[in-house]
Amino acid sequence: MIDVDDIVSDPDFAEPIQVFRRQYTNGGAYDINAISPQPWAAVQSGVNKDLLRATDYAMTDKFITVYSQFNLYPEGATFNQDQSPEAMAETDAYGNQIFSSNPMKYKADIVFWHGDPYEVFSLQDWTDYGTGYVCAVCRKITMGEAGLP
Repeated sequence: MIDVDDIVSDPDFAEPIQVFRRQYTNGGAYDINAISPQPWAAVQSGVNKDLLRATDYAMTDKFITVYSQFNLYPEGATFNQDQSPEAMAETDAYGNQIFSSNPMKYKADIVFWHGDPYEVFSLQDWTDYGTGYVCAVCRKITMGEAGLP
């Protein structure tokens, strides 16, 4: 196991990224929230050609790979309120955890890198390289597709 904490948080290799989280609401719409403070990540342009199984690699330049300890959400991520990283678990009068029967569902996170929006396309668990690390492959989208105000 390799611990990459020092590298991914080093300003020579990492930078703060702007992330927008999109949570579905009733009626199929979704709320958009900017993540603050901005998480740090090591970002590489392109994608490993082994991950992109296509006959034509012409779309490779429209992808980025993000390595971070911040847990990005892919399309359809679902959490019960007690499991969600940003939700506080509720407790009853005796201190027992109350489990939500209303799961929260998310659209894919939007990552801005060099002024362009990218949507999380694929997410891999990289905890072997340090606690909480993920590797996210993100595809470039238009501002209209991002649905940001």
